[in-house]
Amino acid sequence: MQLDRRELLFSGTTALAIGLAGCAAEPLDGDEEENETDDSDTEGNDSDGNDTDGNESDGEDLGNDTDDGGLDENGTDETDDNDTDDSDNGTSDGFGDDETDGNGTDDDNDTDTDNGTDDADGETNGTDGNESEGNDTDDNGTDDETDGNDTDDDPAGSGDVEAPPQHPITVTVFGPAGERVEGATVHGTGESLEADVSTEFVAETDAQGVYTDEVYENEYTIEVSHPNFESATVDHVHDGESELTVELESAEGEPDTSLLRLWVTNAVGDPIEGAEVAGVGDSHPADIPLEFSGETDGEGLYDDVIYENQYTIEVSHPDYVTKTVEHSHEGESDVVVALEAEGEPGTAGLTLRVVDGNGDPIEGASVLGTGEPTPGDVPLEFSGETNGNGVYGDVIYKNTYTIEIDHPDYAGTTLEHDHRMDTDIEVELQAQSEAALTVRAVHPVSGEPVSGVTVSVAREDGTGRELEAETGPTGLASFDVEPAEYRIVAYERELYRTNPMATVVTVGEDPRTVQVRAVVEPEDCTAPVEVVDGGTGDPVENATVSVDVARPDHGLMENPTGETGADGTVEITTWCGEWTISARADGYNRVPQEQVRVAGDRDEPITIEL
Repeated sequence: MQLDRRELLFSGTTALAIGLAGCAAEPLDGDEEENETDDSDTEGNDSDGNDTDGNESDGEDLGNDTDDGGLDENGTDETDDNDTDDSDNGTSDGFGDDETDGNGTDDDNDTDTDNGTDDADGETNGTDGNESEGNDTDDNGTDDETDGNDTDDDPAGSGDVEAPPQHPITVTVFGPAGERVEGATVHGTGESLEADVSTEFVAETDAQGVYTDEVYENEYTIEVSHPNFESATVDHVHDGESELTVELESAEGEPDTSLLRLWVTNAVGDPIEGAEVAGVGDSHPADIPLEFSGETDGEGLYDDVIYENQYTIEVSHPDYVTKTVEHSHEGESDVVVALEAEGEPGTAGLTLRVVDGNGDPIEGASVLGTGEPTPGDVPLEFSGETNGNGVYGDVIYKNTYTIEIDHPDYAGTTLEHDHRMDTDIEVELQAQSEAALTVRAVHPVSGEPVSGVTVSVAREDGTGRELEAETGPTGLASFDVEPAEYRIVAYERELYRTNPMATVVTVGEDPRTVQVRAVVEPEDCTAPVEVVDGGTGDPVENATVSVDVARPDHGLMENPTGETGADGTVEITTWCGEWTISARADGYNRVPQEQVRVAGDRDEPITIEL
């Protein structure tokens, strides 16, 4: 009997369905599922498993697809007994229904159609969509959910990028005067890194102007700022332990800074170590330091970088009289402060210029000065030689000196000098000659040579005749005399009647030059005199002030007087020289006389206390 192919296929399918019904309770072997055909009930033309029939395979539940109890190509919907689950347009074939009941399978609404596993009947080996159970893997070789020994989606793992190493960094901040700046903000910003670490740091400097931290290796831009200074930015490659120094400039409106070198000496120029230096500046609109202080070193030096300003500087030492000086600091400066020892007289500069008869300088002339004894342990002598310009200079104590100047090629000379202020003296030496006696006439106050005065030379014993000569441009007059004692007088002729005091010298076999003070018309000096109450310091009005001025060089004296005004002062004009001042007023006892040497006009008042 010849059967039609379609009849044969139908008969085989029916037999297989009946056989499967008898073992509905037995689960399918997972190893065999892949090649089995699930045809519990066949509808339409679709085939499942490895059979290909009709127009579609059962990898997609479309149209008349059948759902068998096994696995199709993309996995299985779970199988309940022998029932068939028809998706969308599928039909129930009598062995199952559309709703889940007992042994039936769920229909479209109950079926997990989106790759999930439908465990309505609690089966363990079924596969749903792309999800696996047990050791199965998902589509990408990894499991979206960790289940048992399943693997993760990323086969390589997802570990973090390792951070770069850290190293210490120290930032020290200075101001324009070299001072350490406290409270400066240090803000560093680094380049972006692959590792998830901070690339920024920020903090303030401590009292020493220092900021320290540990930061990652990186390239940083570091900004340093402070309210009182201009901000500064530096670039820094941090590849190991680092120390940075940042100097901040003055904020707008602040003055510049510069070096002050202050030298402290005694009256004769020797350095004083350990002198206290304290400077106070004038107030300034900018917020700048106004004070500085310190001690001198072994060379008598105190140095500092300070703001340009007006300063009052006080210098003190236990063994010396404290001194205050005013200093206008307008750039790098050297200031010399000479301190006087307790009980010592003051000092002043002396400059001697030694020339010949033509006014040319004499180099190598020896200079020896000897002062009169004075209270205090002070040097009484000075000595040295003239330089190539014929000059000898020194700072010596205020005193009366006898100065000897000599040179092998010239006649030596001796002069008397009352040293009270900075003084320049020119001394002329005569070439060696037959003249036994040379007289130099000088001004009694300034010590300068005086020309046109008469010099009279007579023997002290009264024998012989009196010799006269007039001084030339350099104040010199020469005499040929025999060895003896002589009485010398130099005077302006119209003042001879004043009976000037004479200088007595001894002339020996060798020529001699001697200096004498000439009698000249006195010069006038003006100075204010202030009279105050000794207890309160208040000015005394209507006080009578008297000044006596004696001129021992010619025996004259002057005695001007004056009366104080409401401010307690009166201005006195009289001869320059030693003033003896006294004052009296109603209700006060007369005070002891005050002696002051006045060598020129002065603005500072001479104060008398009643």
